Amino acid sequence: MTTEPVRSVTILGGGAAGWMTAALLARQFAPIGLSVTVLESEEIGIIGVGEASVPILRQFNTMLGIDEHEFLRHVQGSYKLGIEFQDWGEAGNVHFHGFGDYGKPIEGVLPHQYWLRLREEGDAARGGGSGVRTLGGKP
Repeated sequence: MTTEPVRSVTILGGGAAGWMTAALLARQFAPIGLSVTVLESEEIGIIGVGEASVPILRQFNTMLGIDEHEFLRHVQGSYKLGIEFQDWGEAGNVHFHGFGDYGKPIEGVLPHQYWLRLREEGDAARGGGSGVRTLGGKP
């Protein structure tokens, strides 16, 4: 058995996962000259549903040396803090699923705690209904 170093990697399938994997491998193993190839089908077109990500993608972009603000300008992207689900399970039900902690603390308290307090106290304008999109000042 030989212990030859890996010189090339082939990734089967493109899309976001394939190309992100290729980019990370190429970046991390550039010092040893790793060759990375992505094989994707010409028969499978671009679906074009749009891509979303979670906050940890910032760390991924940093590892690749990508300037986040420049990247977003180039791709005409935007920041997304979460997803709102409407009528999930029953009509009228609204749930906002945040992607991790977001917003700066207000006097040491995270913003979602203020939202929860407003909602608990029945302030539908700022804490109820569709939620965090309308979060105002301190309760």
